[in-house]
Amino acid sequence: MEMLQANAKWLAAIREKAKKDFDSFPFPQERDEAWRYTDMRKLKIDFRPSDTSSVALGCDNDNIIAADLATALQKYPDLWKKYFGQLAKPMDKIISFHLAHFSDGIFVYVPKNMQATVSAVFESANAHNIIAVEEGASLNYSEELVGDTDAVMTDATEVFAGEDAQITFNSLQSYGLNTNAFSAKAAALQRNAGMKWMLFSAGARFHRLDATTYFNGEGASAETISAFLSKGQQHTDITTNAFHNVPHTTNNILAKGVLLDKSTAVYRGLIRIEKPAQKTNSYLSDHMLMVGDEALANSIPSLQIGANDVKASHGSTKGYVDEEQLFYLESRGLERQEAEQLIVQGFLVPAIMKMNNIQLREKFAQAIGIAQEGDDE
Repeated sequence: MEMLQANAKWLAAIREKAKKDFDSFPFPQERDEAWRYTDMRKLKIDFRPSDTSSVALGCDNDNIIAADLATALQKYPDLWKKYFGQLAKPMDKIISFHLAHFSDGIFVYVPKNMQATVSAVFESANAHNIIAVEEGASLNYSEELVGDTDAVMTDATEVFAGEDAQITFNSLQSYGLNTNAFSAKAAALQRNAGMKWMLFSAGARFHRLDATTYFNGEGASAETISAFLSKGQQHTDITTNAFHNVPHTTNNILAKGVLLDKSTAVYRGLIRIEKPAQKTNSYLSDHMLMVGDEALANSIPSLQIGANDVKASHGSTKGYVDEEQLFYLESRGLERQEAEQLIVQGFLVPAIMKMNNIQLREKFAQAIGIAQEGDDE
């Protein structure tokens, strides 16, 4: 009981400080580089947390820790505290709001040389998640973010990959169109660790996703695949960062998005290579397809290179559906809407097929109204 009370006091202190930070930090402005092309004033977001929250958790290995937030604080408080806040720090108004109001979450701990598959479904949850995979261990993790509320949803996930650890992270956001959501995900990779991010967004009135990988050990590698489809007046804001801090690391980022109707989107991608990080190999590409004259996409790729013996590059494309392609398909008997859907399918399916969780893959395809093609990988 004393331990529970101590943890309650410790968490209450974090929340109280975060509330003060939220009040002191300025409201994000579009003139700030991190918020360019996302005008929070026009979005008119009411920063009010959800009153309801639920998490469903599944795991195939009883020898690892896979627990909800309440259980983690009760049974593994010291281990949870060891990781909490290392990657999710109160640096701005949004993360401060999250730290002040998160009420749920999961704690996954995979000991040395073990393997596990874990799944989680967060419904209207302000969730703070910690995933730690020790040396030589592997984790296949999948999550769904669902619910429809006019409250603000936040989720933050801190991922720690030990030496030679391997992590696959599948995420599907399919909130209802009343919801405004902020997601922050970060991973720290040690020597020879591998990370695969699969980040798919299909819902929410507004969704801002920030995914960052820290390469802290030589031989570490990561692949980040993000894909979204927006429609109506949705606004999607995605940032992927790769921070190379040591030599001999490898990174590949691919972002693809389709915009329908009057929807808008911004993608930011950053590769930063510190001076000691020689022999880095890092690549970033993003591609936006606009369907309809009123959709608007913006792309901001960036390289910051401090080392002189590296391979780093980026590529970026955006454009509207090719009228010649549409004419050809229509001449084959397809209606215009069917032709557009076929082009969208061809654009997104290669990214969708990279997700190794078949159920999430199918749900994303259904959520954006396209059929899957190809064999399972």
